[in-house]
Amino acid sequence: SPSPSAGDASSPADSPTLQEACGGKSSSSGATQQQGQQGQAAEEEFFQSVEQYVEMEIMEMGREAEGGLVFAVASIALNVNIHIVQLDNTDALCPLYEYPEGSVMMPGTTPVVLLFRPGHYDLLYATSQTRRFKEMSAFQAQCSDCGASTVLRALDMLICFHRLCVTCKKKLGREEHESVDDLECPVCSHSTAEGADGNGTGQ
Repeated sequence: SPSPSAGDASSPADSPTLQEACGGKSSSSGATQQQGQQGQAAEEEFFQSVEQYVEMEIMEMGREAEGGLVFAVASIALNVNIHIVQLDNTDALCPLYEYPEGSVMMPGTTPVVLLFRPGHYDLLYATSQTRRFKEMSAFQAQCSDCGASTVLRALDMLICFHRLCVTCKKKLGREEHESVDDLECPVCSHSTAEGADGNGTGQ
């Protein structure tokens, strides 16, 4: 799972900006991460546009995007303020990361609070009056097997995170409304059984 990649625990303003996410001065270099404070980072021209970054780092199958950059782009693209509280085993204050940079709530934005634990995110709501995100039952995307652009059910995600269209589900003997939980992925051959034994070897 992606993890926040820049800034000091006591300084949420160190979170990367959109310009940093798309190329330019990076505040998320390895040295900055290790020191836990903002320092002089190397100039690195690695993306020419937001679109190029999304295509190469987020949409690319099998590639894990760097968390700090994902949040920086997402907060602006979705018009939300994202606050991430990262839990660890130390007695110090929990690291707080804010996107966009700074803590000012912009007019018209929706606040999002994420409680981060290694390998897991929980979406938190500050109060019962907070506007909640509506869960999607389906969305437009590409089938991981045949590549067709179609409407995919939100529940139809295999253990390997691939998703199948109705046609590909039927090829595997499943109707549109039926679960895919115990299917072997036709793309990478992962299955629930091999995920349960923890070795991921497909034996």
